[in-house]
Amino acid sequence: TANEITDIIPVLTAAVRRAANQRSLLDEVYAATGINLTLLTGEQEAIYVYQGVINTMDIDAGVIMDIGGGTVELVHFEKRQVKNLACLPFGTVTLTEQFGLHDKVQPEQMDAIEEFIAAQFDELPWLQNISNLPLIGVGGSFRNVGKVLRKKKKYSLDIAHNYFMTEKEGCFVCGNALHVNDLVDHVSYCATKAGVYAAQYEDQRHYDQPIHVEGNFG
Repeated sequence: TANEITDIIPVLTAAVRRAANQRSLLDEVYAATGINLTLLTGEQEAIYVYQGVINTMDIDAGVIMDIGGGTVELVHFEKRQVKNLACLPFGTVTLTEQFGLHDKVQPEQMDAIEEFIAAQFDELPWLQNISNLPLIGVGGSFRNVGKVLRKKKKYSLDIAHNYFMTEKEGCFVCGNALHVNDLVDHVSYCATKAGVYAAQYEDQRHYDQPIHVEGNFG
């Protein structure tokens, strides 16, 4: 290929880590294809996310947040070296199932989600001591937020990587010094809503409708 890739390593993440039939799945895939699948731990997944960011962005320090379907990875790095990381046991799919988010999200459901996420963050003492660092978003929820905003602004390039959003637009730091605790709480909130907004935009093509992203950056 153009990138001269010779080896492909297939890996599995949170969905298979949680699967009751994990072993039988791996065995069946190997029997049918001869391919050995590698099941990543949450920590390994976080490290791969970090490596993807650090090798494609010119940034010395920050907090990476990868919102997946079943987990959220957080990686704190300084001087381009990992200082702290965590893999939290919730994601867009599991939150949808846990809080019954079918169709429109109700205010009481969002309150319950915020309370749940805040409790998860409270279990990370290192997160409480971080400030003045940018947040780097990874995953489909962040891409959906960016896609909606680019459509709303009629942004000329439909490129997700390295796309910056202002504090007002929500969910991403662009130059301003914000407390990471407030930001990740806000981003989790926005990302949950983003899937609903993006689906509406994709299905109805109502790109001229305004988007209101709520939150207080304290």
